[in-house]
Amino acid sequence: MKLRNHLLLWFTIIGLLPLAAVLFFANQYYRGVYLAEIDDEMQGELRRLSASIDQQFQHQRNLLRTLGSASLMQRFIDELEQVIELGHVTREYRIAKAQLKAFLLNLEPVVGEPAVIRVLDPEGNTVVQVTYGGLSKPELESLLPYPLLEVEVSPAFSVQLGSLPDGEIAYLRLPQPTPLPQEIRPPILDAVWPLRLDGQRAYLVYSSTGRRFDRLLALTPRLRDAKIGIIENAAEDGGPPKWIFSDQPPLFFSGKRRDDLPLPGAVRRYIAGAGSDSVISGARYRWLFTEYFPYPDRLVSWVLSQRLDNDQIGGQFRVISYGLLALTLVMALFSILLASLAARRLARPVTQLARNMRNYASGVPVGDTPRSWSSEVNALESEFKQMIAGLEKAREARKRAERKLVKSARLASIGEMAAGIGHELNNPLTNILSLAKLIARDTERCPEVAEDAEAIIAETRRAAHIVKGILNFARQIEPVYEPVNVRDWIETSIRRAASALEGKDIALEVEVDEVLTMEADRYQMEQVLLNLLQNAIYASPQGGEIRITAQEDDGWLRVLVIDHGTGIDPQIEERLFEPFATSKPVGDGSGLGLSISLGIVEMHGGQLRLVNNEAGGCTAEIRIPRVRA
Repeated sequence: MKLRNHLLLWFTIIGLLPLAAVLFFANQYYRGVYLAEIDDEMQGELRRLSASIDQQFQHQRNLLRTLGSASLMQRFIDELEQVIELGHVTREYRIAKAQLKAFLLNLEPVVGEPAVIRVLDPEGNTVVQVTYGGLSKPELESLLPYPLLEVEVSPAFSVQLGSLPDGEIAYLRLPQPTPLPQEIRPPILDAVWPLRLDGQRAYLVYSSTGRRFDRLLALTPRLRDAKIGIIENAAEDGGPPKWIFSDQPPLFFSGKRRDDLPLPGAVRRYIAGAGSDSVISGARYRWLFTEYFPYPDRLVSWVLSQRLDNDQIGGQFRVISYGLLALTLVMALFSILLASLAARRLARPVTQLARNMRNYASGVPVGDTPRSWSSEVNALESEFKQMIAGLEKAREARKRAERKLVKSARLASIGEMAAGIGHELNNPLTNILSLAKLIARDTERCPEVAEDAEAIIAETRRAAHIVKGILNFARQIEPVYEPVNVRDWIETSIRRAASALEGKDIALEVEVDEVLTMEADRYQMEQVLLNLLQNAIYASPQGGEIRITAQEDDGWLRVLVIDHGTGIDPQIEERLFEPFATSKPVGDGSGLGLSISLGIVEMHGGQLRLVNNEAGGCTAEIRIPRVRA
């Protein structure tokens, strides 16, 4: 696996995954805390709603008790008892009934809703009825001694009324029709309070149309845009649970019944469960429930519910989740970028270093290695460069040594060959020179022959001079060391080069300390300096300048001969110190001067070097120990 993949994996494991996990669990934790606060808040609203509904029922019960104990109600009950005993309606009965009805009609502000209050005889027939917010029905003639407001009830209903306990308000569904049509009959049961007669009972009934409950629920705040609903769970009669109020879809206590409304799964699960306060969360909605028992004497419960939209209550956490996802993606991209950058800064230098090693081993030029963030990699690169520098230095030293050995071997072979050739040529040249002189003496009468003889003599002497130089080069005579004043040595060499200065307007400048000395063979070193001066004079133009400097350099004598002439010919630069290597025309030089000079300087343990100047000309450097080693 590449280093970048390793880095990305470790960045992900060490940085991204723990951070993503912490953010995820933190988001889940605070979401749970937030939802718990919402649940507490909404459950509190449900409990307040159930308390408000209970106050409405308590208002009904208090109203019934108050009306049942009123003097007009007691008087009417007494007159009703007289009418039942006498078998006909009395004047006092009519007066008591009219006063009771007027009294009940005046209670409309106290009732506060379209409702019906009725007084039933012992059989359950309606003898007095007051309808609030509606028209009163006309009285109906009956077989009883008094008129009725509804048709006569069945004997079974009379028996049911007779079974109600004394002194307690009971709730049941009266069979008589109410002022509302049957299809919009309110789901609230009729409240019945038995009134004691002499041996029998009458009944005071309060029938609610549900408007008061609708108004209560309309004023109930919908926190977080919750949808309120009430489900009646008629456990007593075994009927199925059904909606009796709903915000969505709209359903009111005083509205038309809609028994076909389905119950959501969350509601069914709650009703099938323990029936305590609970929260059920679905994919789309969050349901909160509380159970309320509106009737003290009936096993009928109302399930109060609030439905919250998950998108609304969890929107901010969804945004946070998206933000975490985006942050995770950004961090993943950042990890990839960081891994790539780190790999580039770490792996690329290592890769480039390995490539440089292969290239160096193959002889290919080595490229630069980029800087790394790792000090160890940079140290490795530095050590590699130092190793290359050391190897290159050793290679150059080896090449120089090889060139020096080759040159020494070549010079040695040339010297041996030159010595043999010189000895062999000396005898013929001596004979030629002697015969040429004899010819020149015997040809005084013939000038043409004499001139030819003189030419032979001159060329023979020139050849003898060359042979002498060859023999001097080949002999490599050991130097005779003695103390030498450097300035005197330089001035003597300049005087010997005077013949080469004739006809040239060349200025010589000498820079040397008066007391500077060396241990050397004076005559051999004069030959070296003379050869260098003659070469500088030959290369310098008319009116040129030659500067000679000598100075001590850490136990060495360093002598420079600097001219501003034509410089070293590139064609002979590699063969500069080989015998007969010269750029001068034929007859102007033998090509042995630098070869002989190099041999003399090396015999003194020094070095002889010639380099071209950047501004033109050449610098010849003699470097020998000041004191014999």
